[in-house]
Amino acid sequence: MDFQCTLRQHGRLEHWTAQIRLISCNESQQELEIKGRGSSFHLFVGFGMFGNYLCIPSQDIGCAIAQPEDSFWNAEYLSRHLNIVDTTTITTGLKYLDQL
Repeated sequence: MDFQCTLRQHGRLEHWTAQIRLISCNESQQELEIKGRGSSFHLFVGFGMFGNYLCIPSQDIGCAIAQPEDSFWNAEYLSRHLNIVDTTTITTGLKYLDQL
């Protein structure tokens, strides 16, 4: 599924198209691939009793996330590990999980 990303950076607005693909899904975890602006991420999004999490094994990243549609909060945590473009691509893509 294609989706649009938008980022305000250095006083200008940037737009790009990215893709999200569901690989597998069960009641507590989704495995996904998100691609955009030359980057590709294989990730796991989990939903547990003590909160939600995001793991990107190839990048040695694991962090807490809010609800998938809360891009602001999720970007705050993920931007500690990735650049702003990749963070925006992933956090925007997470908003589309319920449509996959």
